Amino acid sequence: MHLRRIIIRLLAGALCLVLLLQQAGFRAKAQMVPDLEKEISEEEKKEQEARAEAARYQKLFDDLQKELDEANAQLDALIDEMLEVNLQLEAARADVERCEVQQAENTEKLAEQKETMSKRIQYMYEQQGGSFWDILTGAKSLAEVLNSADYISSLAEYDNRMMEEYKETLAESERLKAESIEHEAAVEALLDELAGKQLAMDEKTQAIIDKMAGFQEAIDASEQAAETYAAAAAQKRNELEALKLEIRRAEEEAARKRVEEAARRAEEAARQ
Repeated sequence: MHLRRIIIRLLAGALCLVLLLQQAGFRAKAQMVPDLEKEISEEEKKEQEARAEAARYQKLFDDLQKELDEANAQLDALIDEMLEVNLQLEAARADVERCEVQQAENTEKLAEQKETMSKRIQYMYEQQGGSFWDILTGAKSLAEVLNSADYISSLAEYDNRMMEEYKETLAESERLKAESIEHEAAVEALLDELAGKQLAMDEKTQAIIDKMAGFQEAIDASEQAAETYAAAAAQKRNELEALKLEIRRAEEEAARKRVEEAARRAEEAARQ
């Protein structure tokens, strides 16, 4: 009976020691809870900062997208204007060619008129004796003289009138050609100016695209960092839940053992 009591007391002491060790382990694990909660809070804060940074870069990206859309619209309008001016240039060049053809024709007509006058004068002199005086003295009557004089005067007036008309027409064609060349040069200058603007717009849009690419990389990096922090926080939350579950189960086990120990002691006391 005495030996049995000693054994029971030794077992009780051992159980108490186990319970004490378990409680020490509980306290150590319980101290890990706030540490994990702090780490989770830090990871969540980093995630929020990363997402805020991604949102900031996204706004910059969106602003550039609007600027790019506007630049593309301006570029489209500029290209349409260049197409229209190019059509004007083709028309101006056609006008220059037409004026050159007209000028050549008028020059040829003027030369033909000069040649006709020269041939007529030569013919008249050859047929009438070579001088106006010969024509007059060679006439058989006054009427013939007057008719000859009128004929010669009419021919001279006609030739002079035609010569003046051809000269005026040639001068007009030269003026129109000069105006067409001037207009062609002005249209070419405008087209060159528009081409310069197009080049500047192309450089502007490319610069915007390059900036957008940089912001997109920053967005991707920030979102990736946020996902990394979110994953770390989730992992630590799982660890915290597992730790809390372990502590709860250990506490339940310790409580069960305390109940059993209390019951054993009550039973032992009853037996005494």
